[in-house]
Amino acid sequence: MGVWSLKVIFMSTSYRAVGLTSAQVSRIFLYESFAVILSALILGFIIGIVVSITLTLQMNSFVELPFEFNVILSNYNSSLCY
Repeated sequence: MGVWSLKVIFMSTSYRAVGLTSAQVSRIFLYESFAVILSALILGFIIGIVVSITLTLQMNSFVELPFEFNVILSNYNSSLCY
């Protein structure tokens, strides 16, 4: 058995001792997993943007170029209009 399965068994027995049903315990683990995934997604996005801007600023300072932050948003509606 791995550490993760031992944690699940231990946590489920402690939740069951409080009086939760097995469906409620499963729902708690689902919500916990969703919270971990969502927080990792948000933090990864923020850290990725910060690192990319920092590296771009560093590269631009080496080659003495000005920093320009451009976000390209294309308009797909114009291709649908005839």
